[in-house]
Amino acid sequence: RVPLFALGGSMIALSDKRDGIDPRRDSVRGLLVFAPRAPGGSSAELYDDDGITVGWTNGAGRRLVLQLRSDAPGRSQLSASSIGAYRPAYGRVRVEAIGGDVALAQGAESLLTL
Repeated sequence: RVPLFALGGSMIALSDKRDGIDPRRDSVRGLLVFAPRAPGGSSAELYDDDGITVGWTNGAGRRLVLQLRSDAPGRSQLSASSIGAYRPAYGRVRVEAIGGDVALAQGAESLLTL
């Protein structure tokens, strides 16, 4: 096991696939959210495309824009918006908060909490 050191406010995207990612079969996406220790915010973007064609050069992809805002230590709110027409095999993102509580903002219906 290798330790992972992450700054509060960091977000790391995960997949359950370990032997390479096939966008047509990668149906589970996870997101580790490390709760900030101080008020503030951070953002992250996940980009997806079909992984086969060069359609990405013409904008045939999708960006999932994530915004994390914290008003108190251990309490944060996560919001998401989607930009682009591409729809990956995963329809939701499993969110796991590390070191505090992360509430999902209105409009973040594509996110699930565990």
